Amino acid sequence: MISLIYDDAIDDRCSTSHISADIGSFLNQPSGQLSPSEIPPFIQHFLPPFIKQLSPSEIPPFIQHFLPPFIKQLSPLEIPPFIQHFLPPFIKQLSPLEIPPFIQHFLPPFIKQLSALEIPPFIQHFLPPFIKQLSPLEIPPFIQHFLPPFIKQLSALEIPPFIQHFLPPFIKQLSPSEIPPFIQHFLPPFITQLSPLEIPPFIQHFLPPFIKQL
Repeated sequence: MISLIYDDAIDDRCSTSHISADIGSFLNQPSGQLSPSEIPPFIQHFLPPFIKQLSPSEIPPFIQHFLPPFIKQLSPLEIPPFIQHFLPPFIKQLSPLEIPPFIQHFLPPFIKQLSALEIPPFIQHFLPPFIKQLSPLEIPPFIQHFLPPFIKQLSALEIPPFIQHFLPPFIKQLSPSEIPPFIQHFLPPFITQLSPLEIPPFIQHFLPPFIKQL
């Protein structure tokens, strides 16, 4: 009986060792030989601790297939460095409701690299807190693409300093009915820089209270 138990224990250890070896050899196969359809379901169980140890250059292509459900479960402190390598294509596919909280941790460096044509719709969901932290020199060009709907929602007290950098081209496109209240806060320094030919039509709407301050 003792020898049977002993033999069973050895068999169990051998079996476990065999499975571990299989997983190791599977994950270490040349990445070009693997496709998402070839990945067995159980592998997802081992991905979190496995991919946290890898550098971007070590990530096999198939790993991206499992990133969405994986990274949605993580907190910013748990995000492995390589994950940033996959964020651009990943977060472009998400809707605001699908964005995991930690994603905001990576947005600043990510969205600074994008052009207006590359901005996914959900990004607007995070722009207010993001762009309020930036200086004019840090504003990526694409941000102007989202400013009109963004700054129309703000009060004068909420306007970040850099916004003045974008006001001239922005307010020139507006009609009086589209001007948000806070814009008056920036008009004096803005319109004093304009020539008569540059004055947008709506500006007359604000001239009375403005010229009384001059």
